[in-house]
Amino acid sequence: MILSKMSYILLGSNINPKDNMRLAIDKLQQLLNVTRVSPIYETTPIKNQEADNFLNAVVEFKTTLDPVTLKFQYLRRIENEMGRVRTGDKFKPRVIDLDLILWGDEIFINEEFHITIPDPEITKYAHMAIPLADLVPEMIHPVEKQSMDEIAKPFRLKQKLVKVDL
Repeated sequence: MILSKMSYILLGSNINPKDNMRLAIDKLQQLLNVTRVSPIYETTPIKNQEADNFLNAVVEFKTTLDPVTLKFQYLRRIENEMGRVRTGDKFKPRVIDLDLILWGDEIFINEEFHITIPDPEITKYAHMAIPLADLVPEMIHPVEKQSMDEIAKPFRLKQKLVKVDL
């Protein structure tokens, strides 16, 4: 039996992003035990600089579901319902992107389903680190052994993200 875990999903959209972020948060609240939502930030695309800016946020929820079930029976379902089309280009504009980035304080790797938790990109990108640190600044990253606030600090110093109201 899996004990209940506080877990975190990164949301991102750059196609009609205000409406799609609002809809995705509503859908997550209907399906999962959402406890909090971080501020929403406007961020520039990582690779495709000609693409529109993204909106990003992190949703906190409590779950007894395993990461594979969460990804394929919940997150992919919402993405599909919202019209997400997957391509080989992970930097392509998208209606919505829902990624499970933390599952409690667990390290979970499943090569068959291409799941690595904690998401290794938390330490690489401001759009992940900052909203996560807004929710759980004192949480210790299970791999890096630093607090989320420590991980976000360099991003906050060099990159000012703009908060957006929906």
